[in-house]
Amino acid sequence: MNDPVEITAEGDLIIIKRAGRKRRAKKSLEERLVEFYKKPIDEILSEESLHSPEEYDWGKPVGKEVW
Repeated sequence: MNDPVEITAEGDLIIIKRAGRKRRAKKSLEERLVEFYKKPIDEILSEESLHSPEEYDWGKPVGKEVW
């Protein structure tokens, strides 16, 4: 199975058992957005910029880009 194991010795015994996994708590999308924007989710979702796409000028090509 290729699971990591813990091996310990107690007296004349050798104990082998599956190692416990350390998992990070999974965050919801809402928690991640709040952490990223540092604002409550209601403020994030009400922002006009999230709902109306706008064009952005990246400037003139500097290489061999084809637009």
